[in-house]
Amino acid sequence: MSRSFWILITLAFFSRLFLLFAVPLDHQPSAIPYFNDEAAHLNYVKYLADHHDLPVQTTSVQVGAESNEYEYYQPPLYYSLMQPFYTNGRRLTPGFELYWVRFGSLILSLAGLTTLFLAVRRHFGQDAASAVLLSGALAGIPLRFGSLVTNDSLLFCLACLFFAAALHLALSGFDRKLYWASILLMTAGLWTKVSFIVLLPVFWGLLYYRKEAHRGYLMAALILPFAGLTPWLLHNLNAYGSLLPLTVGFGHVEYISVGNIGRLGMSGVYFLRSFHFPYDLIWGGPVDLVVYPLLIVGSAALSYTGCRALHRLSRPVFWIAAGAIGLNGLAYLSVILRYYQSEARFFLPVFPFLLLLLVLGTQLVTRNRLHWTLALLGLWIALPWFAALV
Repeated sequence: MSRSFWILITLAFFSRLFLLFAVPLDHQPSAIPYFNDEAAHLNYVKYLADHHDLPVQTTSVQVGAESNEYEYYQPPLYYSLMQPFYTNGRRLTPGFELYWVRFGSLILSLAGLTTLFLAVRRHFGQDAASAVLLSGALAGIPLRFGSLVTNDSLLFCLACLFFAAALHLALSGFDRKLYWASILLMTAGLWTKVSFIVLLPVFWGLLYYRKEAHRGYLMAALILPFAGLTPWLLHNLNAYGSLLPLTVGFGHVEYISVGNIGRLGMSGVYFLRSFHFPYDLIWGGPVDLVVYPLLIVGSAALSYTGCRALHRLSRPVFWIAAGAIGLNGLAYLSVILRYYQSEARFFLPVFPFLLLLLVLGTQLVTRNRLHWTLALLGLWIALPWFAALV
């Protein structure tokens, strides 16, 4: 590994370690606000440690919220992986179990960043890899949710693994070991969060693109991830009467209509702000009126420029990125049209592709001068913190 990797991964580690101890679990006075869902995620881990069985969430969202049970409907892989951290924390340092589980999320986040760095370095060079690692280390969504108790930390790690596998399949050819590892990866993603399902069609398209993968491989890729998910689906059917009980977690469906069309605009604003800075409790300062329009326009321009650069560098990867982001966007739109859910972290399955586009666009603007690229990305990261803290 290069020196730049060790410097940046150390920066990622200590920034997450700081948040691990600085962010409160609930609504307490703090410079950095709490994550309102974290107590429910921690409660899921605690339930597994205490009962060694999957919890069942009440069908009442309000009751679930009052008892911090409203994440019980989630797939259990992340919580099962965190259970040993919680159990050992309770045994060795009673009362500090939270920090042990947060450290487990930190490890997953760093594993994802390392995978992302290696994949980009192999296919796009050392400078692009360093810039992507800086962005992933300090950008709002990977940083915040890579240091707290949430299945988004595992989701980001698996998304980085998929990103690496997709680049290898597209640019280096079909590999049987990678194929079977990717089947396990897709299954693990579905066992982590339902939103990972948007990457399945991309995987199928990749296999279809690789002519070496005959029809049997494609059929197995269509069947096996869902077959591996069957136990959890049957659990849902027995507990909730539905294979995917979204209404249990999101509440009852409430479609956008003429009467509440303003909700669509509010969802768009919330998405754009939470994409750059997912700390909604410290939004709203006067500087926001200048900073966020600048960030939104700048991110859009750099991403568009990155699309052009990627199309020129590698058309297969461009279409993979476009397909993945497009499918995630359609899934996101279907959610916000039916539920009061608009957080940008819904795009975590494709966040590695978004970071790549941002970096390639920045490199094109700075004419591949690494120091200027890192400086511009650093400004993109620092501006929302400046707006929040002044």
